Amino acid sequence: MTQDPSPLSARDIPTPRDLPLSSADTSRVMRAAGALFARHGLGNVSLEDVASEARLPLATLQAMYPTIEGVLAASLAFMDVGLHDVGYQGLRPRGWAAFDAFTATLCHGMNTPGLFQLYSDVNVVAVQPDHPAHDWLVQHHEYLLERMRQSIATGIEDGQILPWATAEEMNRQLTIFLLGVVPTWRALGERFTLESAFLEFKALMHARYATPTYLASPGA
Repeated sequence: MTQDPSPLSARDIPTPRDLPLSSADTSRVMRAAGALFARHGLGNVSLEDVASEARLPLATLQAMYPTIEGVLAASLAFMDVGLHDVGYQGLRPRGWAAFDAFTATLCHGMNTPGLFQLYSDVNVVAVQPDHPAHDWLVQHHEYLLERMRQSIATGIEDGQILPWATAEEMNRQLTIFLLGVVPTWRALGERFTLESAFLEFKALMHARYATPTYLASPGA
């Protein structure tokens, strides 16, 4: 493996609250693999590396995931669920509260050393249909859009969001925001916090999409 200065370790990988596969081996493999991919790059990790990092016999790992491509796709899905659980805390928020949980998920991922770079790398290379993580990437973006849809739909039902708002439009605004905020965050470091940037972004979204009744409420 090539060396990378990313400090991401297995303990930094967010673990889902309720694992679909609830074995300790599965969690250990997913967290070990995520850390390795972040530290060494998507093409520089082998099954042997993952087995060693997860402290499992290679044969045991191969019985679970026969290929490193399978490990990559599974570990990305594992981290998606873990990040969701960090942001949502087992709750089902509605409207702007759901938007807050969604952006908390993004902030946590971006503030975890190495994890954001891993997601950035995957978003670049997995656009090719034959890439092992392509299906995950498609599902990942659909998941993000669905979270936005739920936020808007419940916000409209509760009178918090204007009825003409659409998930696609808000998602475009979020994408444009991220394209600007990420380079700034990387360049300025401690002088620029993602949390403050997201608060400013939310204020802009309020101005565009929030109802006057919601803006006048104490919790706005």
